[in-house]
Amino acid sequence: ELQAQADAHEAALKKEREERDAEEKKAEIKARLTAYYRTHNPEKLDTIDQILKLFDGRIGVLDEKLKKKYGSGFLPENAPIHQVSNQTKSFFMSVNQ
Repeated sequence: ELQAQADAHEAALKKEREERDAEEKKAEIKARLTAYYRTHNPEKLDTIDQILKLFDGRIGVLDEKLKKKYGSGFLPENAPIHQVSNQTKSFFMSVNQ
């Protein structure tokens, strides 16, 4: 009984962390894209939410399209946040110490 409650609590905490990480990632991507369009094409600022919806789950594709169109992408070259989760980053950081 207690173990089942502990397991359920742990699963709920894990789900909450994953949802929070996903929201933080979305907010970071939106902030990067907003800053990018302020510089490269301010007329697109009003359409950022639509763009993100269109490219949901395909942020890397959006970044590549922007690289082709404007000469640079909006994601950092050395840390593709669209491919590496926070857990994976933490794991690599702990291994590389």
